[in-house]
Amino acid sequence: MTQAKDIFEDPTAGTVWTKPAGFVGLLRIKLWGAGGGGSDDTAYGGGGAFVALTYDVSAISALTIYVGGGGQHNGNAGGGGGYTAVMNGSDVIGMAGAGGGAGAHDSDSPGGNGGPGGNGTTASNGLAGSGSGAGNGGKGGTTAAPGAGGTGGSGQTDGEAGDTDGLYYGGHAGGGTSTTSATNGGGPAGTANTHGGGGGAGYHGGGGGERAGTNDGGGGGGGGGSFAHASATLVTRTAGSGRTVANAADADYVSGNGNGGVALGNGQSGLVVLIYELAGPGMLAVF
Repeated sequence: MTQAKDIFEDPTAGTVWTKPAGFVGLLRIKLWGAGGGGSDDTAYGGGGAFVALTYDVSAISALTIYVGGGGQHNGNAGGGGGYTAVMNGSDVIGMAGAGGGAGAHDSDSPGGNGGPGGNGTTASNGLAGSGSGAGNGGKGGTTAAPGAGGTGGSGQTDGEAGDTDGLYYGGHAGGGTSTTSATNGGGPAGTANTHGGGGGAGYHGGGGGERAGTNDGGGGGGGGGSFAHASATLVTRTAGSGRTVANAADADYVSGNGNGGVALGNGQSGLVVLIYELAGPGMLAVF
């Protein structure tokens, strides 16, 4: 037997993976979440989470792959990254949470950093901006509930909560949204100074950051939560750290994926790697 590996690193809203002839054993699945977008000043987007699991595909012929797009910087705040997942029909087998986007600055007050993609158990919240009327960060999503939008602070517009419909999209930023949301549901960023960052998509999505008062920084979006289906065997679920994607030291990680965007920059897209054994020659496929 020989090992085969299929790599998916371009954003996709649904690519079908067909089980190849000669497949034997279990499918190993590794997912890295997308990064959130950076701000217009010094704040950065959160890095994506990492999920590894094994899955018995003996009774199925195909799976659907979703690779989240990186959160987009829109000239002010940063949007949340889109969800990265492997699905069997309508069942989510594994999903890696995306990082939230950074909040916009105003005057000399930076926005808050986006929260990294979470492990699904502990919420990865976005950070508050700076200034006396700064916007609070959005809350991170978990497997149990979507993240709440950023609230309080100056009493300005709250961020929206992470969506609970469909595939658990990330929350939107407070104070308006842009048209630059990421592939697979990253929360769009606010469109002006003081606005919050978008929540990262996941299972469930992170909340959007709060809009700040005049001359103060908007809150960062919360990171999306990660998930593994009960029918799969979970190896690990690891949150990102700051703007750095989780488990970048893994031998199958492909450089240039999953990190949050720096100031004025977009986040990086997610990554899915499928590893399996074939009763024949080995192969490597990149999509």
